[in-house]
Amino acid sequence: MLRITGIWSVRAVIKLWILKAETNDWRAAREAYLRAVDLNARRGSFKDNSVAAKSLSLGTGIAVSRRELVQPARLAFRRSIASEDPEFASLAAIGLAGLEMQNVEETYGADNTGAHIAALQFVIGAGHPDYVPFAAKWLAFLSNQTGDIDTARTALSAAMASGDLKYACQAASDVGELFQRKGLTAEAIAALRFVVDNDQPGAVVAAQNLGELLVERGDIEGARAAYRFVLDRSTSPRVVDAVRAALDRL
Repeated sequence: MLRITGIWSVRAVIKLWILKAETNDWRAAREAYLRAVDLNARRGSFKDNSVAAKSLSLGTGIAVSRRELVQPARLAFRRSIASEDPEFASLAAIGLAGLEMQNVEETYGADNTGAHIAALQFVIGAGHPDYVPFAAKWLAFLSNQTGDIDTARTALSAAMASGDLKYACQAASDVGELFQRKGLTAEAIAALRFVVDNDQPGAVVAAQNLGELLVERGDIEGARAAYRFVLDRSTSPRVVDAVRAALDRL
């Protein structure tokens, strides 16, 4: 088995992964890829230190700063996804999503392939418990950007079923905003209430949006409770003033 030791550059290990993927040497390809993920992560500051987050960042990094490797890496990602190693396949799909998301951003939102969406859907379909919550969270984020209701529902369902409260709440925040914009009031209330009830990061914004929806529904007491939640937690003068004004109108 290949052992990568000593001083390696990110670029060198990426190239090694690409080479091993071309020859279907999956044990060596996996080792090289994980080494690239770790080396790339050392170059930045990560709030999320999971291997899934680092893999997404590697894909993004290739698209941003190693443009000559984008096409070879894209092919290596696809080969790795089709490998005989299901866990590595899911991790590679997350990396591909990062690469394709960055490409979409650099072309000002143009998206002709939907490759980033398909990659994340693959991860969810594969069902690996370490990667589904992360993929669902990002799929929810992307669906909020694109306005794709069906994809949003898929992402939310997967995130909720994963049992990962942090990622489930992040997904529910994004999907709840989308449902609110689309006028799907009942679904928006359910998603936003889940975030507020679990008091995760993003709950203040969710509570403010929830208050607005409950006012529209005529649930004045529910709206008051949501707005008080905001006042108890928000440090933004603008948000506090807006919520106090909303309470006064009630």
